[in-house]
Amino acid sequence: MFEIAVSQKFKASHAIRATSGEFEPGHLHEWKVEATVVGRDMDATGCVIDFAVVQRHLRSCISAWDNKNLNELGMFLDIPPSTEYLAKCLFDQLQATLQEDGVTLKKVTVLETENCSASFLGL
Repeated sequence: MFEIAVSQKFKASHAIRATSGEFEPGHLHEWKVEATVVGRDMDATGCVIDFAVVQRHLRSCISAWDNKNLNELGMFLDIPPSTEYLAKCLFDQLQATLQEDGVTLKKVTVLETENCSASFLGL
């Protein structure tokens, strides 16, 4: 089994509800997203899938979030735009697209900061 990973960055703000019930102040992050893909076979070029293909799919998924307030987007009206939910939402969107390309999405990791991240794993 081969594994490859690609990453993209985007900027967006969000605010999470604290345990007290109040929203924390809205704040901006430069998020980093990493998608890890696995495949058993390589194509004629010796690749599982072209990095550029995965990059294009990932960029398409995050483009709706770039330079936005995540709290104001429809998909986050019922769920908080936490790092964990961002990873899950991206995984769900990216998985369907990559299956059509013959590879399996293993994991999406979202880094809120250099030292804080959350991942969603397809099991």
